Amino acid sequence: MLDRLESTTRHCRRPSDLGWTHLSSSSSETSYAAQLVEVYGFEAAAEAALAYTPDLAGVLGRQQTTRSGLIALDLLALGLSAAEVARLAQFPEITIHDVGEALGWLYVLERSTLMFEQWHMRIARQLRRRDAFSYLGHYGSRAASRWNELRRVLDRPDTIELEHRIIAGALDAVRCEWEWNGRPKSRRN
Repeated sequence: MLDRLESTTRHCRRPSDLGWTHLSSSSSETSYAAQLVEVYGFEAAAEAALAYTPDLAGVLGRQQTTRSGLIALDLLALGLSAAEVARLAQFPEITIHDVGEALGWLYVLERSTLMFEQWHMRIARQLRRRDAFSYLGHYGSRAASRWNELRRVLDRPDTIELEHRIIAGALDAVRCEWEWNGRPKSRRN
């Protein structure tokens, strides 16, 4: 299943991954905060949709970890007020119909965490602030073990229909993030 997901989504780079990669070569506090705002708007909405997916915790064997709160902490450390963080725009509606779709969404969201430690180190070297890396620094060296947990779940779909739902969820996640990042500037906040 993981091989099918990789081949199906190989051409689908997440806009946030591209943003982090760009920031790791040249960043400022302003550009870092802007990237966090973009990621927050998408991931907070995705996490909410995942939280309401029936039976997901049972399939994963744990509750899903949320990261949008960590982004909020980073934005507060960068000088945004709590009221400003509360008013940040979020993706308007993410609908996840079942566990299969949810696993596809998780595949897309969690795959990026494998690069968090590298992006964290590169961006932190460029910024004066060291207290605004809750999000990128959260997993640290545990990212690979968390990814392997998800891989074990993804590698055991019991039906072809479930495989199709997982792939559909992954493609939907990437499509939604591109839609979020491509919205007109007047709708950004």
